[in-house]
Amino acid sequence: MAGSEERETADVLWEAYRNGGRGERIRDEIVEHYFALVRPMAAGMLRRLPRGADAHAIESAAAEGLIEAVERFDPGRKRDFAGYARLVMRCRV
Repeated sequence: MAGSEERETADVLWEAYRNGGRGERIRDEIVEHYFALVRPMAAGMLRRLPRGADAHAIESAAAEGLIEAVERFDPGRKRDFAGYARLVMRCRV
């Protein structure tokens, strides 16, 4: 998906989430839209942890952080969600 199309999709999802009472279905669509952030974040964190750290547990914690970021994000503030999500995922890991 091209950058502008991806941004439009994200904007539509956030608008629906904000106006639709933050339903679980839309939340899940937003999580799916941004899920590509999870693996690189987990991989970066894994490189900083001791050998033998559980990669699956790290990735799961990052995914939980992404869900938390979606639920707590205020799209009305016009901040960068990806940056916010990375911060929350890092804290979760």
